[in-house]
Amino acid sequence: MESSGLLAFLSGPEEIVQAYRSQYDPLLVFISILIAILSSWVSFQMAARLSERGFSPSGGLLWHSFGALSLGVGIWAMHFIGMLAFKLDCGVYYNPAITFLSLLPGVMAAGVALKLINRPTLTRSHLFFGGLIMGGGIGTMHYTGMAAMRLNGILRYDLPLFLISIVVAVLLAILALSIRLLVRRTQWGWSDQAQTLASAVVMGSAISGMHYIAMEAAYFLPGGGQHSIAPSNPAMLAWGVALATSLIILLAMASTFVKRQLDASQIRFQAIIEHMSQGFARLDSQGVIIDANPALHTILGAQADALQGQLFTELVLGRTAKEHFLSLLDSQQSITYDANLISSAGKATPCELHLEVRQFAVDCDLLRFVTATPRTRLTCILGALREGICAMDLEGRVEVLNTEAERLLGRKENDLMGRMILERFCHPYHTAQAFHIEEIMQQAHSQPVSFEELKLSPYEGAPIPVDFTLSLMSVAGQGAGFVLVFKDISDQLAMQRQIKELQAQCASKAKAAQD
Repeated sequence: MESSGLLAFLSGPEEIVQAYRSQYDPLLVFISILIAILSSWVSFQMAARLSERGFSPSGGLLWHSFGALSLGVGIWAMHFIGMLAFKLDCGVYYNPAITFLSLLPGVMAAGVALKLINRPTLTRSHLFFGGLIMGGGIGTMHYTGMAAMRLNGILRYDLPLFLISIVVAVLLAILALSIRLLVRRTQWGWSDQAQTLASAVVMGSAISGMHYIAMEAAYFLPGGGQHSIAPSNPAMLAWGVALATSLIILLAMASTFVKRQLDASQIRFQAIIEHMSQGFARLDSQGVIIDANPALHTILGAQADALQGQLFTELVLGRTAKEHFLSLLDSQQSITYDANLISSAGKATPCELHLEVRQFAVDCDLLRFVTATPRTRLTCILGALREGICAMDLEGRVEVLNTEAERLLGRKENDLMGRMILERFCHPYHTAQAFHIEEIMQQAHSQPVSFEELKLSPYEGAPIPVDFTLSLMSVAGQGAGFVLVFKDISDQLAMQRQIKELQAQCASKAKAAQD
């Protein structure tokens, strides 16, 4: 038995006559070519994702490594299944260590090639060197894998075909890497998917073409073996390798699909942010503004992109407010509070700030998002009132709540928008007496309806005694909705009880003095 590990070439035509007869299993040949194309397609898909924004350094490295692994494993699996499809009239087996070692050249070459073609500016020299490295990696992988063969004989190569196999691999690899640039310059109008598929087919052809041309250059000659090797059935091993490789490729395909869906969601989210009326800014962990939407620039009277790179705390008025914002920045909680922002003219702009920490995609770092909602003078006045104010439509659904109403009800305005809240009120001392909401709303069409000492059952917490007034809101003489005013009278009732207790004590003392 002799190792075929070293490259050795035919010494003359007479050796060809002595070579073992060989044949291929057509099904395994087809599977090997299909795997080469699929793995190329997946790696090019991942390369396309890498060229887009939104990756953290660790996320980009992960995707690049996964793309190189997918293509490298595909090259290796194509070669190995192709070898198992090759049948000789002698016993053959493969050295496991060298076989798995042959995986490395393909993975490393794929990593370098994908790195080159993902440069911001792609030149012909990049494509040439990328194709040269890719083709060289395919060839190195193939001939390293051939070195793992152990057979009842010796292996010799035909030098011209050996060189042709390397040239074919390099040229087709260059073509595969160049298709995107070629389509862009010739303006053929191909979609990204069509370009990726064409590149994958050509790269798969480079991998397969190099392998089968190289196999035509190989001649297996009797002799040189000291021990016989029993013929083996490679079908089970080939199907096992094909299944494992297919699982890796399917996992990579699923990853690219998920990433594409996340990218689409990010694009939709960005479009919404760009057109929303609220100010919006994305911050890093130090509170520096990464980008801000046009609405925030308008609110602060700043020119386009003028806020980028600034500390958000520089826009917050007041030392205490700045320190509060910094403390919230590290809390990683969703918090809403009122603050004054400084406009470009140096004026205070009252805003409601909503701060939260969010991971925008599975491979992105945590980012801080701030939403700023300008508070008009009327909004500021309503927020300063000690009464709860609620504007409702004619059916009693919430449209606007002030800060005190949110506190009393135990819910934010956004949570109660469009909901009925009148059902939260009832008579405290006559629990059996129904609080007829429809009748009260009907009466309010003609005049305000008021109740004293109603019981409000908030969504969270204990019941609260309140005074209640419901009035019709008219626009151009037509009913447009209702305004509900309700006030917490807990302190007032407690004071009344204290007064009554004092009066009772005074009356008791006066009676005792008379006696």
